[in-house]
Amino acid sequence: MSTKVIDLANTARAYFETARRATGDTATGPREDGERYVRLKSDAPEWLTDLVRDAHRSGDSLMFPDDWRYRFIREAIDAIAEPSEGDSDEELDDLASTFADDVPAYNSERIDWLGSHGTRPGYVDEAIEGYEREIGERGIMGIITLGIYAEREEVFGLVLAALRKQASQTVEA
Repeated sequence: MSTKVIDLANTARAYFETARRATGDTATGPREDGERYVRLKSDAPEWLTDLVRDAHRSGDSLMFPDDWRYRFIREAIDAIAEPSEGDSDEELDDLASTFADDVPAYNSERIDWLGSHGTRPGYVDEAIEGYEREIGERGIMGIITLGIYAEREEVFGLVLAALRKQASQTVEA
């Protein structure tokens, strides 16, 4: 099934785009402020729209559409779509920690992530309690990094589960 999951991830990649945020309408149309964000194209298949919605879950709650979450979803799909040597289901599971390690390098991005949604401090709290892993960096920025790691790991798991579910449904059909 891992080949089917990788094929679906490759299909999904084509439906993500980077757009510029509109700040309001002018006489000539929407004005853009230059800030870029990730979104699904309007012609995305329903299963991919469902995947994105499901990947916006955090525990029992549903997060409203969120720029960081969209970014992590697209990056997870990209990571899954890249073929590895064996392409086994176990290798896809192992990819989660490698994916989660790819946190933003700049402190300003880490702080933006933390302040961008009310659930994000919860990831940091979870990381403090649950991770015994050394990040190499100490202090507040290291702790925020662990929170980003926790969210990226969660998103990867949600995306992989949704792709596996879609793969099994298309095999059964």
